Amino acid sequence: MQEKTKAKNLKIIIKSTPEPSYLNIVPDDLDIILTNLIDNSVKYTEQGGTIIINSLITNEEIKVEMSDTGIGITKEDLEKIFNEFYRSKNAKAVELHGTGLGLSIVRNLIKQYGGNIDVRSEIGKGTTISISFPFEKQ
Repeated sequence: MQEKTKAKNLKIIIKSTPEPSYLNIVPDDLDIILTNLIDNSVKYTEQGGTIIINSLITNEEIKVEMSDTGIGITKEDLEKIFNEFYRSKNAKAVELHGTGLGLSIVRNLIKQYGGNIDVRSEIGKGTTISISFPFEKQ
């Protein structure tokens, strides 16, 4: 996604805990989850915007939070964005192409591993997506 990021002059800030963590997940599944979420942030954040990716570990979970300064999602659409084939009107206005399957797949994969996904958003200000997985102690 570096080309898309550079083309839109987006600033990406990555913050993570220095301690190692272990997540019992198929690497390809984690790649699908993170790629879909980051791609959405890049796609729906306007020229010169910012995306912040923050990971943290608590005694109970591994959490990744992605915030962007993108177009945002209406309250009505927040209830529907995980439905298969659903795309919000403002998303269609920015990007014509898309199946509306990405977030449905992401949510199903996260649930498969006992995790959760939460979305907060405000039109014109951006979106924050938090994903969490139960902590695996080694």
